[in-house]
Amino acid sequence: FQPQRERAEPGHLAFRGVMDYYPNVDGCVWFAREILPRVQAAVPGARFTIIGSRPNAEVLALGMLPGVRVTGFVDDVRDELARATLSVAPLRVARGIQNKVLEALAMGLPTVGTTSATQGVEGTPGEHFLVADDASSFADAVIGLLRDPERAEALGRRGRAFVEGTYDWERCLAPLDAVIDTGPRPVRGRA
Repeated sequence: FQPQRERAEPGHLAFRGVMDYYPNVDGCVWFAREILPRVQAAVPGARFTIIGSRPNAEVLALGMLPGVRVTGFVDDVRDELARATLSVAPLRVARGIQNKVLEALAMGLPTVGTTSATQGVEGTPGEHFLVADDASSFADAVIGLLRDPERAEALGRRGRAFVEGTYDWERCLAPLDAVIDTGPRPVRGRA
């Protein structure tokens, strides 16, 4: 997941996830029905792409809304994400680290998510991504980034740097390497 900002299309918002999983479905329905129309009223031409396999009937129906596209399975989500101006993670129900957030940040995408979507990520809201939990605030955050490309670009760069510094594979696996390097330890007290 590398930045490809030169491929970004103005006003293009993206979400990535398995689309028969309730938290993803709920978040996309909420975003498409309650947040996106506010964004489109302020930023004409704004559109939303839902990227992910197994879209259920409720998600497929969102594709009938103005400016909403549902991809279904794609060979490489990075190609779809590269065309986005920013990533949204409107999950109202979530636990743990959301890879969708980390992947977007790794691609340098400015990201707006809920507290639920970002709580497992160690980054700082406002510095590495934006957090909003109600429809009005979420729409305002998205609109603000779409209207201020320099601010959005800076947020995306800080998000990318954060992921590189915190979630780089070499850094994450270093503790495991140390354990492996020490080899097996004798078990004492057992016959």
